[in-house]
Amino acid sequence: MDGLTYTYVVSEFISSIVSVSRFNKLNRPLKVFTLYISLAALVDTVEIVYAGYAKNNVWMVNILNLLDGIVFLYIILTWSGFKLYLQYWLSISFVYLLYWTYSTLMNDAMNVFNSQQQSIKGLALILLSGISIFRIINYEKDFVWKDHRVIILSAILIYYFVTLFPYLTSMIVLNNHEYGMNINWSVVLITGTFASILFTIGILCFDPRKNTFLY
Repeated sequence: MDGLTYTYVVSEFISSIVSVSRFNKLNRPLKVFTLYISLAALVDTVEIVYAGYAKNNVWMVNILNLLDGIVFLYIILTWSGFKLYLQYWLSISFVYLLYWTYSTLMNDAMNVFNSQQQSIKGLALILLSGISIFRIINYEKDFVWKDHRVIILSAILIYYFVTLFPYLTSMIVLNNHEYGMNINWSVVLITGTFASILFTIGILCFDPRKNTFLY
């Protein structure tokens, strides 16, 4: 599984490097994504170092999960075409932050993986990314398979859809089953690597000459 972990982190760094190299040409959502994926690659590297010294790194995972929920929600809603996307983002992010704080901090579970909030967040992002993809395809009609928004939103949809079951079962069914937990985590890593590849492709497909400040 170490090989899968390293492959995943390398895929994150590749996505980060490609994004940073095009940073000045990207629109606002993609710049936000660039900052996130760069931070995620660094944090995941630190997590590996912590794990190597047998130190608890779950608190970093929980914080990063909070951040990716807020960032992906912003990207999805920005590209959804909803006129009040910013208000929706602020409202949903506030509710999510309250829930994350209650389920993680108030229950003194910062050093325990919060699979419940990850599953609920996953369901929300699956639904919203699916709606956004449908709206983009319905509006654009032509060459959507080259549209950076469709590619990146598809990566988000695929990642959370495939990893939903592993996250749901990680602390419920397989809590004391090491082999089952390893299988679950392998699925998450493989899917994360695939999503990072799609993120990189999406960044490369972005054409600043044809796209606006937000889209």
